[in-house]
Amino acid sequence: MDLQVYPTICGDCIQILQNDAVMNELIGKQQIGLCLIDPPYANMMSKKKTGADAYIHGDVATPFTNEAADLGNMERSEFLETLKKSVELMLAYMKTEGYVVVFIKDLQPHKKETNLLHSEVVNKLNEIPKLYYKGMKIWADESAKIYPYGYPFSFVANQVHQYILVFRKEKR
Repeated sequence: MDLQVYPTICGDCIQILQNDAVMNELIGKQQIGLCLIDPPYANMMSKKKTGADAYIHGDVATPFTNEAADLGNMERSEFLETLKKSVELMLAYMKTEGYVVVFIKDLQPHKKETNLLHSEVVNKLNEIPKLYYKGMKIWADESAKIYPYGYPFSFVANQVHQYILVFRKEKR
């Protein structure tokens, strides 16, 4: 198969998607058929490591950047709103019946907070007109190391999977 090579750029996706000149340089008159998104999960990487991760890697936080606009440095509510805004902006360049696929992992439950981030992402992106949730696949990372987290004090689930959330841009 002969696939066209497209340039890539690094930067704030909101600023890039709001800049018609940059987007024209990237994709020209073509429309996007598939957008894959694997965002940092709110501020999860900005927190100090605990448990086996701390034992193996040390307890130091490992954020991707120190930028405020980095999804990985945002509190969850801001993360969800910014993710939604980036998808809304991208849809202007997407063809009808194109797909948006989001890889996301849930956070550990904490007290009464379920931390079902995949559900929150579905609900937030479903607020976008013409974007419809179509379902999910679950990807199990068989290379993940499993530890008896919390034993013998309190059960803590190992999370060795990610949700692959599928949305489609519709005419309606």
